[in-house]
Amino acid sequence: MTRRFDTYTAERIGIALLTRDAFGMGAAITYALLCGIPLRLIEHVFARAKDKVRDYGSLPRPTPDRRIKPVNNTRN
Repeated sequence: MTRRFDTYTAERIGIALLTRDAFGMGAAITYALLCGIPLRLIEHVFARAKDKVRDYGSLPRPTPDRRIKPVNNTRN
């Protein structure tokens, strides 16, 4: 059985993005490489537009509260 070990890649990419904004692309790439992030992944993330870097599609959506009864606006 193979398991994927999470080595805080998302957090490190996030810090690299902040580094890019603060100090420029060179410093961000240097930081990411020192953290052990593969160059291919760095280039893939940095090639995206700044507003398209993070994907929020995988975040869970809150479930409706089942304790609240639905409102019935029709009268008999």
